Amino acid sequence: MRSQRVSHISYFLFFDMTKLKIFIALVFIVCFENNISLSWGSSVHKKINRFAIEHLSEETKPFFQLHADWIEQHANEPDDVRDNNEDSTEAQHHFIDIDYYGTYPFEEMPRDFSAAVHKFSFDTITAMGTLPWRIVFVTESLSVAMSKHNSDLILHWSAWLGHYIADAHQPLHTVINYDGQLTEQNGIHWRYESKMMEMFNEQYLFTPSKSEYIAEPLSFAFQIVLESYLLSDSILHSEKKIHEKIISSQMKATKHYNDEYYAQLNEQLQRLTREQIQKATERVACFWYTAWVNAGKPQLQVR
Repeated sequence: MRSQRVSHISYFLFFDMTKLKIFIALVFIVCFENNISLSWGSSVHKKINRFAIEHLSEETKPFFQLHADWIEQHANEPDDVRDNNEDSTEAQHHFIDIDYYGTYPFEEMPRDFSAAVHKFSFDTITAMGTLPWRIVFVTESLSVAMSKHNSDLILHWSAWLGHYIADAHQPLHTVINYDGQLTEQNGIHWRYESKMMEMFNEQYLFTPSKSEYIAEPLSFAFQIVLESYLLSDSILHSEKKIHEKIISSQMKATKHYNDEYYAQLNEQLQRLTREQIQKATERVACFWYTAWVNAGKPQLQVR
């Protein structure tokens, strides 16, 4: 989640890089307090949680199939908790601006949370987002719930884990310029992941595969982030060309984008988006399966 209520700020100030990073961090802290939701559209999160079940092994699938409706309907619960200010720390769990930490593959950023905090400070780490670590925390929480045969918590953490993994596959959840605010593309985040997906949702169909065990969940979570980061420029550049080509000054002023804009955006980004959502459905299943294996492969109660 990110928020954006910052206006009349020039991003082309003559700061050195250190001052610029501090400035951006402060902007994000202000943004959190304004509570404008930025996340995969609710329909996409539901679809990912639902389709993830099709990738599961025969040992785990019956339980998830039995509760498929619940897992789908609660896919957006982390957003609700964040948007309703039920937990002041929830916002940071939905993204990580990995490009704050140098250049790809961002080896300056320790993958271990304590080491990262020691190097960059707790305030910086939380301001720039904690998504990969949240994925691991929820995976471990799901594993504990499975080991204790607590069906309510299994469902809770399964739905939440699906949400975070889906967010990690949204490229704009991995960059400082998450809403095009640095490139005069303000609002691209919502237009791409929510409005475009709402309009063309039925075009996005996925193929079942087989869930696999993840030996190192934290490393894999960061791998997802790095993959998504490499796609962020494609989204921004594609939208920039469309924006310059067909968006009139009136549309910019009113922030009302016509159907032609969204049709072209979908045409340009459909393949990238479909591949990311396909990966998300597969990897949600893999993390669910990994939690089950780490719990000792308990019998999941089907009632």
